[in-house]
Amino acid sequence: MKNTELLNFRIPTQLKQQFQQTCKTRNVAMTSALNHMIVEYVGKEQTNSVDGLWEPIIFSSDEF
Repeated sequence: MKNTELLNFRIPTQLKQQFQQTCKTRNVAMTSALNHMIVEYVGKEQTNSVDGLWEPIIFSSDEF
């Protein structure tokens, strides 16, 4: 088994509920969906950073 690590983060309540429902409807574990999205994002951004296109995403903490 691969080494794993716990990841905690904040997400708007409504978005989490929509994500839970979507995963349930598609019969996909939320962890599997998140891992899939992270792998796709990292692959895309690694390609972009090599091209010099990477820019940080800044989130406002005012909502929390």
